[in-house]
Amino acid sequence: ARPPFTKAKFGGLVPEHQGLGGDAERKLVREVNESLKQYHAALENVSLREGLRIAMVLSRLGNAYLQDAAPWKSIKLDPPAAATCCAVALNLCRLLAVVFEPYMGAAFSAQLFRMLGLEHTDSSSYIPDTFELMLTTGHPLGEPELLFRTITDEEVAALRARFGGTQEEATSGTHAPEPEFAADLRVGEIVDVQPHAESIDRLWVLSVDLGSERRQIVAGVREHYAAPSELLGKKVVIVCNLKAVSLRGVESRGMMLCAAKKEEFGLLLAPQAAPPGARVFAGELRNPGEQPGGGGFTYPILELKEFQKIQLTVGAGLVGMFKKAHPLNVDGAPVVAERVSEGAKIK
Repeated sequence: ARPPFTKAKFGGLVPEHQGLGGDAERKLVREVNESLKQYHAALENVSLREGLRIAMVLSRLGNAYLQDAAPWKSIKLDPPAAATCCAVALNLCRLLAVVFEPYMGAAFSAQLFRMLGLEHTDSSSYIPDTFELMLTTGHPLGEPELLFRTITDEEVAALRARFGGTQEEATSGTHAPEPEFAADLRVGEIVDVQPHAESIDRLWVLSVDLGSERRQIVAGVREHYAAPSELLGKKVVIVCNLKAVSLRGVESRGMMLCAAKKEEFGLLLAPQAAPPGARVFAGELRNPGEQPGGGGFTYPILELKEFQKIQLTVGAGLVGMFKKAHPLNVDGAPVVAERVSEGAKIK
């Protein structure tokens, strides 16, 4: 159901189809819906790696459906079956665009939307609970584009020179400069806790005081913090330069940091004396958001996949650590995790 095939056989339109009533389609819907349920649970529990694994499962389900139906063969023997396969596969592409957006970024999903003849907006990139045929019969598709390009040998060499280091550096004790810490972390005090109407067993909708502003944060911690009283008044760490997202239809403007290790799960807590809005730093690292001459702070807006690259763990004394070497702190006072043990991952 790649756009070139659909364009050649169906005039670049979503073809008229037989819906999801066939045996193959019913089986696909059951498996996709079960995976979507697991995907939502993973993201709500901030299990980002598990969410990515399930997204790949969804991709494989779509590929298996397409290969089994083989519309490039059935188009001659059973045109209605080929048309149904193409329509379903195109709708699966739309689903995969939003499922992979937290990992690949908005530019990736916007490109897929463009090829499907859709406008990419915050509302249109909502991840559904179940699989539906959202591209209707006769919907015009966009022009096909390459999603990924080949990296040339010259580019590989340049990347190795920039990031790979050398054996001489490894043995001589010469090291690259300390990394910048690009996350805008601030102390936030939880001042209100409300259940999420669409996920009452997993999500809390928090109002967090950040000093100069209040933000709404959707947090998938209800399984571990079942009562509002367990959260109210806590001073936590908020990622403030994360791109706003919609979780089950409710906007979340940032993310509350938590730590997890096997069955353990707990919040990352700021010093009780720290005022809301205070900056959280990683050791003595320079910060790309700090302006020369005391000119304040500016930070790039991070996609979730970019924030995931920041290596945060729980170290000795349950202190949050960046790259196991730089303790998270507020004016020298440590940021610590609760309810977990050393080695837990912060996410």
